[in-house]
Parts: sequence; structure tokens; C-alpha cells
Amino acid sequence: PIPPPKIDKAPYKDAAQAAGSYFDNANDAEDYLDVHTEGIIFVEDIDHETHLTNSNTLLGTLAATGNLRLSGGTYTTADVSRPAILVEGDLEIAGGTVINGLVYVGGSTTFGAGNNIINGTLISIDGATDLSGNTTINFKEEYVANWQDLEGLDKSSSAPPKILTWGEE
Repeated sequence: PIPPPKIDKAPYKDAAQAAGSYFDNANDAEDYLDVHTEGIIFVEDIDHETHLTNSNTLLGTLAATGNLRLSGGTYTTADVSRPAILVEGDLEIAGGTVINGLVYVGGSTTFGAGNNIINGTLISIDGATDLSGNTTINFKEEYVANWQDLEGLDKSSSAPPKILTWGEE
């Protein structure tokens, strides 16, 4: 089988460092999101889970090493060559989180309580393991039509991707 796509996080980390939106802990990232609503936010806290709560609004990319937990907020990609959410570990979405754009998860994805919505697409390397609450994924071609041009995408495979399994609950 063809391996799933990989995205290098280095371009996102470099852009966040240049813009002053690189953080080594989730608390500082959340404080930043309370007043800044655009750009690339990069959280590198591999010792802890990054947990963002409240009604954060971001027009750009939220990237995290380790695991990421979103409880509420709206995250929208500002550029179709970048994902709205880029997570190296596992992702948990709960509390009425809305994501507009491509979501890339290096681990598994779980959905908790609340009306959670992804308008775009979800690439979760280890699949979606729990779909509780009221979760809706609306495929939106405008966010994924140019997925092969995503910044940092490893293009070492020349074979086109294939859907190997699909499941809904």
C-alpha cells in the first residue's frame, strides 16, 4: 500500500519564529490567541498536551508537536497552501470547535461533546477513534483542491493516494 502523506513542520516553525508566534507551552499560545487572530501559531510542547479552550479565533495555521486538544474556537486557513490545523501527535476536538480547512493529524483523532464541525477535510494517519457528541465533517473542495501543493508536503512518492478504508458511525 501507499503510505499516507507526511508534512514537514519546519516551514511552519520557521515562519512562526520569524513572526513572534512560536511558543514552547500552550498557556503562552492561548494568551497570544486572546489578542492575535491571524498568522501561523506554532506550539512545541512535547512534554504536555497542548489544550486550547474558550472562543479562540484564528485565521491562519495552528501547528503543534505532541498532542493537541481543542475545546471551542474557530480555526480557518488563510492560505490554501497551508492546513488550518497541523498536529504531530493526536488531536481531540470538543466543545463546539469549528475548523475551516485541511486538518492534518500525525496520530489519531477523537471527537468529544459539543457541535464540532470541520469544513474541509481530515487526514488522520491513525484514523478517527471516537466520534461522540455531534460531529459534522463537510468536504469543501476549495480548502483541499490543491492539497498536493501544501507547504512541507513530502512528495517522495509518485503514486497518487488511494482510499484504503472508510468508516462512519
